[in-house]
Amino acid sequence: MHIRYLAPLVAIIPAVLCLAASAQTTRPAPLHAWAPQPVKLAPFTAPNKPLKRLADILARHKGKRDWAETEVLTRDYIG
Repeated sequence: MHIRYLAPLVAIIPAVLCLAASAQTTRPAPLHAWAPQPVKLAPFTAPNKPLKRLADILARHKGKRDWAETEVLTRDYIG
């Protein structure tokens, strides 16, 4: 095959692929769902804090190679 026939194909093939890809990017309609809410919110108690500073966390675990710390502890979520 001659190069003069290949040059237009090299330009047309990516354009066709881009058009095919853009035709498939239609977004589905957003899903609206109901979720149950707790009757009473969980109390705000230790170890939960509104702000935790990295320097304070590192100071508590100074000298330890491996440590873990619970950031959020509620009746609904532990993590």
